[in-house]
Amino acid sequence: MLYLVTATRTVQGGDTAEFVTVATAGGVAHPPGYPLFLVLASLCAAVVPGPMAFRVTVATILCAVGALFVLHRLVLRWTGDAVAAALASGGLGVSFLFWHWSTVAEVLPGGALTTALVLAAALGSARGATGGKQGLLVGLAAATGIANHHTVILLLPLCVFGWLAAVPRPRDLRGFAATTAGATLGVLAGFLPYGLLMGAEGAWVWGDTASLPGLLRHFLRADYGSFAIPHAGATGWWTHPAYYLRTVVTELGALAVLAPVGAAVGLGWRASHHGSDSGSAQWRERGLTAALLLSWLCAGPWLLSRFTYPTEGFFVAVVERFHLQPNVLVAALGGLGVAWLRRLPLWSRPAVPTALLAVSVALLGLLNLPRADWSSNTVLEDFLRNALESAEPNALLLTSGDAQTFGFVYAQEVLGIRPDVAAIAPGLLPHSWYRARLLARHPDLVLERDGRVLPWIGVAALNPQRTVLVSPRLAGQASEPLPLIPSMPFLAFVPPDAPIPGPAELEVGIRARLASFTLQSRVVSADECRHSLECTTWDHYALVLEALSSGYAAAGRPDDAARVHALATEFSPWLWE
Repeated sequence: MLYLVTATRTVQGGDTAEFVTVATAGGVAHPPGYPLFLVLASLCAAVVPGPMAFRVTVATILCAVGALFVLHRLVLRWTGDAVAAALASGGLGVSFLFWHWSTVAEVLPGGALTTALVLAAALGSARGATGGKQGLLVGLAAATGIANHHTVILLLPLCVFGWLAAVPRPRDLRGFAATTAGATLGVLAGFLPYGLLMGAEGAWVWGDTASLPGLLRHFLRADYGSFAIPHAGATGWWTHPAYYLRTVVTELGALAVLAPVGAAVGLGWRASHHGSDSGSAQWRERGLTAALLLSWLCAGPWLLSRFTYPTEGFFVAVVERFHLQPNVLVAALGGLGVAWLRRLPLWSRPAVPTALLAVSVALLGLLNLPRADWSSNTVLEDFLRNALESAEPNALLLTSGDAQTFGFVYAQEVLGIRPDVAAIAPGLLPHSWYRARLLARHPDLVLERDGRVLPWIGVAALNPQRTVLVSPRLAGQASEPLPLIPSMPFLAFVPPDAPIPGPAELEVGIRARLASFTLQSRVVSADECRHSLECTTWDHYALVLEALSSGYAAAGRPDDAARVHALATEFSPWLWE
């Protein structure tokens, strides 16, 4: 209920607009396609009442709540302590990042569910479940990740442990073969949902999945370099792991502090489970804990070391979503630590540590409520409406970033706003399937010349039949000055020999547009920008105003330049901090 109340009612930045579009109007999402999540999202879009973005978000909520449910059950089985299980799942559930990214259309809470399932299956093996059936459960747990998000491969230590521990004792060839066959069948099940992508049609189709080679290319993320993570080169490899280790304590509070204690308990420092205390059981529990720690190292510090984005602005939001998976493992270890703490003989009453920990979880939830709440955030959808509805007939928009790439598809295909406008993502122009998609909808566009794909500057120059509007962030990447004038919320490309209006004339038009725009919510602080992918969209208003300020400065009117610059800083003060 908490997640439903605080869930988004509109699309947000990143991939959310794409997921909403594919779930409601059909198609194929960006590689690897996320078929399992989108099957659930499509079902929610069909049966859940409310705005489309909210309906698809319910699929994310179900994945997140499923992860918390599985975490609760596995900690309860591991420790025999219902309070520890409740605090582990509750503490993770009200932590900022888990809550924040579980209430918007996002696939990574599904990765958290996969993590909990893999750990639960491995725990079952450690507790004596063996044979083909247990091997199948281990494989099926991994299959949820294969069909949802490729980060399941980072849980390989837990998967291998779950498979090996499920082999019956005494080990024989028949038992090994049965367990391996079951695990293999379970893993193969994860590939079956990808068959739904073959030849899929709809409002948005990334790539060409009509053939088996095309589907394989999509699954392997070949458009991104398969297993590579793009390096920005802005920071050292240690930056994001260090950032994660600093923030996990503020994220999970007492759970993170007690996680090392839980790890020590699991490795044999103290007995931690109900039931058999035989040497075999203890060694299996130690193996489980070791596999958990190795998986945490892979899914947490090692994966995060592959990102070299800055730890400022929206780049934080890009990376911090990948904290969810390792945080599930930290919460499980924290549950072990809570159980150990409650059994200490120094407590005259076990209720004392329980009350202290419960209060810490409650305070964490109260602190995070205003920060995690998406329900009133309409920044991106407002921007999409403002940009499309203010554009000239048959305008051409040259966009920047995932929020706009997918956002304009959503606005046109799902909301039906201004389908005459051609919104082009320059980063996708090298892909033939993307150019074919654009030409099918707008056959007059010129996207190639002499057999070569045009850069976005060439597209702007060679399509004079349309008013060309350019994202100010895209314009900032140009290697040479371009004939662009501010035209809120984009910059307008000035054709050759066309007169260029003066800054005073431009300001009249910009202020008139601002007065007509819908601005129901706004990004108000640099801290909010660090945890929101809508920041770069909101910055457009400030960047256009700053372009007007530069025009006044070039015209020798410093007072007007300062006045407009002050207005720009009211929109996005962090751009000049």
